[in-house]
Amino acid sequence: MKVRTPTGDGPFPTVVILHGANDPTWRTGYSDWMDWLVARGYAAVFIDSAAARGVSADAMMGPGLMPSERAADVFIALDILRKKPFVDKSRFALIGMSHGGDTALDALVQAPPAGPVKGLTAVPPLGLSGLKAVAAFYPGCRKPVMGVRVTEVYDRAWTQNIPVVIFQGSNDTYVDIPLCQAVVKRQEAKGTPIQYYFYKGEPHCFDADYGDGPDCYRSSAPAADARTKVERLLSQVFQ
Repeated sequence: MKVRTPTGDGPFPTVVILHGANDPTWRTGYSDWMDWLVARGYAAVFIDSAAARGVSADAMMGPGLMPSERAADVFIALDILRKKPFVDKSRFALIGMSHGGDTALDALVQAPPAGPVKGLTAVPPLGLSGLKAVAAFYPGCRKPVMGVRVTEVYDRAWTQNIPVVIFQGSNDTYVDIPLCQAVVKRQEAKGTPIQYYFYKGEPHCFDADYGDGPDCYRSSAPAADARTKVERLLSQVFQ
């Protein structure tokens, strides 16, 4: 767990960052996001789900750790953070990238009373209490593969009245975009406070520097626009 906080004793509204798959889990882009959050008065916490289990993040691309299983990390992390003096336990948000975005959405789906939270015999009693917003960047909302459930959000709705924003680029070659668009439409029909932003011509991981590649690179204009929207969301829910 990496933690950065603003100057002062707090407690601070706290944003938990959920990384994507593939090694290394810790990249410049996550560090930049943490600094950006701290500059706006929020504590930033990075959870390394792969290291915590002693597995390679590359294994997260397959059956090594599915988002539906990783969702338990959200409940555990919030339970741990509520005990930290720098944390305002009534004001949390999640920002998830790719696999981490699916993880955040699956946490909403699995939260009690719906359940079950995969991998937990007992859910921390406060569950998602204090969670005010979720920002999911380029999630996959993936359907089952050979009978194995990758995500729960693919065909299970969530009922929490928690604002959600989803960001995707039209040139994303890592995810099946219509799957998440269908999830958005489903949740809109249920009255969920959800917003969907679709950037024409943009790739996977457009929001920060996670290591340039032909299908994964920072793109300045949508990155700036997405951060403006995240900033507006956090300022609203953390009032």
